[in-house]
This record gives sequence, C-alpha cells and structure tokens, in this order.
Amino acid sequence: MQSGQVLAPRIEMRQRPSWRRRRIGPWIAAALWLCSQLVVPSYGYGKPPKLGPSEIQSRYRDVLSILAAGDEDRALEALYELETLVVGDEQPWKRVEDFWRLKLRTLREMLDADSLALLMPVMMLHHDANQMYLERDRPFLAGHSRIMSVELAEIYADRANSSGAREFSGWVMTSLGAMLWYPTSVVSSADLFYRAQMVDPGNPIALMGLGAAYERNANYEMAIDYLTRLLELDPENSVAALHRALCQMRSDETSRDQGLEALKDLQRPEEPSWVRSIAHQELARAQLLDDDVESAKATIRRGLAALPGDQQLALQLAWVLDGARRPKEALGVLGGIVPGDAQVPSPRLIYDVWEPSEMQDIRDRLRRDAAIGLPALADKLGVEAPAGGEQ
Repeated sequence: MQSGQVLAPRIEMRQRPSWRRRRIGPWIAAALWLCSQLVVPSYGYGKPPKLGPSEIQSRYRDVLSILAAGDEDRALEALYELETLVVGDEQPWKRVEDFWRLKLRTLREMLDADSLALLMPVMMLHHDANQMYLERDRPFLAGHSRIMSVELAEIYADRANSSGAREFSGWVMTSLGAMLWYPTSVVSSADLFYRAQMVDPGNPIALMGLGAAYERNANYEMAIDYLTRLLELDPENSVAALHRALCQMRSDETSRDQGLEALKDLQRPEEPSWVRSIAHQELARAQLLDDDVESAKATIRRGLAALPGDQQLALQLAWVLDGARRPKEALGVLGGIVPGDAQVPSPRLIYDVWEPSEMQDIRDRLRRDAAIGLPALADKLGVEAPAGGEQ
C-alpha cells in the first residue's frame, strides 16, 4: 500500500446514513489515512526517503563502528537497515551507484599506509551481507554486497602488496564465487574465480573452479591450462587430474593419448573410489570407441574386481555384453546389482556436479584473520576495539 492511498470497496447506500454514522465516518477515514502514513521506511519498501550524502556517510560510519567493536551480527542488521532505506524497492539501480561511491569515499577517508588492515573486516562484512541478502530474497542488494567486497579485496591486495594480503583477498573472492557456483550456470562464479587467481595465482579452488567451468562450456584447451597450473602446484590432486584427463581425451589426438595414460594412473588403489570408478569407465569407453571390445571388457571387469558393487561399472559391462549378443551374461550381471543408498551420490554425479569443498572452514578462517584489522578500524572511528584484538 502506498502512502496516502486507502483502497476500500465502494458501497452504495440506499438510505441516508444516520447521525451516528455521519459522526464516526470521518474519524474512521482519518484513522485509516494515519495508518497508511506509518509505513516503516527502514525495510526498503516503496520509494525511499531522500538522505543526503553526508547523512549516508555518517550512518555508514555508524555501521562500521558497530563492526569495529566486534559485533558483526549487529553490524549486519544495521547495514541491512541502512541499505534497504537508501536503495528501496522501486528502481534501486538508480540509487545504488551513488551509494556505492559514498561508502568507498567513507573508507578512503580513513585509509593510510598504516591502516590498510581495516579493509579486512569491512570486506568480510560485505561478504557476509551477500549471503544475508540471498537468504532474505534481496538479490539486487546481494549483488551490490558482492561488488563492494570484491572492490575492497582488490584494493587491499594492490595497496598492501604482500603475499598475505593477496592470499586473503583471493580467498574472499573465491568464497563469493563458491556461493554462486551452480553446475548449470557457472558464468558468475567463473568471473569471481578468475579475479581471485589474478591476485592470488596459487588459489587451488579458484583454479579448479575455472577448469571445471571451461570444461562445462566445452572449452577444453582453457580447462586443461588451468587444471595443469593447479597440478603443478598440487601434483597429488586426483580430482584435477581426472578432469584434465577427460578434457585431454576430448580435445585432440595428442592430448587424448596423454589422457588415456592418466586414466590408467588414476586406477591405483590409493585414489578415491569414485575417481577410480570414473577412470575405469572412461578408459573402457575410449577402448570401445576404438572398437577394442575385449580390452574394454577387461577394463570394466578389473574395475569391478577393485570396486565390487559399483553399479555404473556393472551397467556398463551389461551393456557391452548385450552389444556382443551375450544377453544371458548381461542379465546375470544386471541381476547381481545391489540397490545402493539413495543418500550417497554416484561417482558420475560427483564428477558432473563438482562443487567447492571445505568452504565453511575457509570462511571461518577468513573471519578470524579479518579480526586483525578491527583495532585499526576502531582507532579511525574512535571506538573501543574488542578485547584480545591484535595491533
């Protein structure tokens, strides 16, 4: 309901209203009008009130003061009230750019060479605000928070110019990319992973995410490039090795031979069982494409001996036997398949929907590391830093 509007059905009176109705009617109308004026603006509904630049900056400093005192939960709620108040719901894109500039100006006024660490808790505030807005179904403000956090991360990495600053900033952007990761739509995540590895080239999840994103878009050469960079840093990463092997097999003949050799290496007992399953399946598939049916059957049987009960390998063997016109053997294999646990993802599903792992531990570490900057932020805002903060 907009201010000043009362929507009510029109009732046609067939008789003149009584004296009592004539006296009460205006009071009811006045009460309804007054209620319509009491819409609370702080939640951002409707047209937002006009706050001047100085008032916006002052209120943003108030949010940062709460954060500097060590209460991020309350700072997030204060940020929510401020941002929904300023941006509103009606064409928020008309106001958000000026708002973004005012917040950056507020931070620039506090920054000097000795206080760059204050950006760490501020970028984490906006990092966490992104998740808060997603949960509260405010995607536009979620996107604004992501942009703010990424801008601060890039500023911090550039101006601090240390390995620690680059690593912290890279992980913040990687975490934001992981929040957006969805196997059928990887563009937004890939952009954040790309920016993360630009400031921190050794970030393993950013490199893996880029490899998986390019693979999903059938750009196998770019996928191989990022996965190779990851394997140079972490040669034992069997997940990256498996993805690279399949990309190599789909690119050209030279790379295909390298992929086939990698698949054989990934069948070792020390590799994760789902990796070994896919390695056997894909090697057998390649052998079938080469019309080497006997080698394919041997590969699958070897896989089943190492991974008894693997449904996908059993189905593949039954399909090969049926194609070889051995239906009784195929039926025997199918009859021996034991139903699996529906809660446990299949090897193929794990491969197809690669997701960033261990992100909660990484985010907890980022929040702990960000606390290093609270004393610098508190000093600039003239508030007391939380006890135990590092200088």
